[in-house]
Amino acid sequence: MTGYKFKGWDTSNAGINVVYAPGASYVANAWITLYAVWELDAPTNPTGPYYGNVNYDEYVDSLDIELLMMYLNGQIAFSADQIKRADVDGNKYIDFNDAMLIMQYFYGMITKFPVEP
Repeated sequence: MTGYKFKGWDTSNAGINVVYAPGASYVANAWITLYAVWELDAPTNPTGPYYGNVNYDEYVDSLDIELLMMYLNGQIAFSADQIKRADVDGNKYIDFNDAMLIMQYFYGMITKFPVEP
């Protein structure tokens, strides 16, 4: 997948926790299904805003909101940098308040995040 790096295999369909690393041995078992675990491959010099921009494009937009909601619902994992970018209220954890603030920023209701100086 372009823009993502393969981290390994999970036995849960959430595809978040690496149970088998790439290249690890695995004994086939008909009762277990393996799910790929992917992580967004962050560019070395991302452009655009830092906070709220969890997908490393040049904008804080609806895709950032969608990815944050997927993270909050346990559907995807974030890298440490994505977690820092998503913590727009600066309280050291990601919650629905961060999603609300990113949405407000996207719709022009606020012009900066509480975490910004």
